[in-house]
Amino acid sequence: MKFITKPALLLIGLILVLFACSKEVERKETEKTLIDTYLRSNPTTIDTLGIYYKLTTTGTEPLLISDSVKIIYKGTVLNSNTVFVVSDSLYFIYGSNQLILGWEKYLTFAKYTDSGILIIPFQLAYGSKPMGSIPPYATLLFEFSITKP
Repeated sequence: MKFITKPALLLIGLILVLFACSKEVERKETEKTLIDTYLRSNPTTIDTLGIYYKLTTTGTEPLLISDSVKIIYKGTVLNSNTVFVVSDSLYFIYGSNQLILGWEKYLTFAKYTDSGILIIPFQLAYGSKPMGSIPPYATLLFEFSITKP
């Protein structure tokens, strides 16, 4: 029985890391193309924070840290149009970091009674990890409405 030397193990590890990085870069490009295709037929605001949104109703009262907030939403995987959740009552305390990063970024400038569409690229959602029926590298689209509880 032959043993694999440490340099050979390091080389194998390096190849696996490079392959994983290459796959993530490929997925980022695929998701960016998908988002661009969606945006061409659905004009949307592109935010500097990396999220995309289109408001159908714009509120006037900003959310304040420690406010109780209610979001009514439907979540869809953008590339398959698969609905992964419909909720008529997501309650949380604003500023408690209970949501995925894309939602947290949007809420920094959201207002009560905002409603519309929010697109969150996979890097600001669940990344390379699957989450329930959400596959890895999934860009998420939310139809939403923000209210006070």
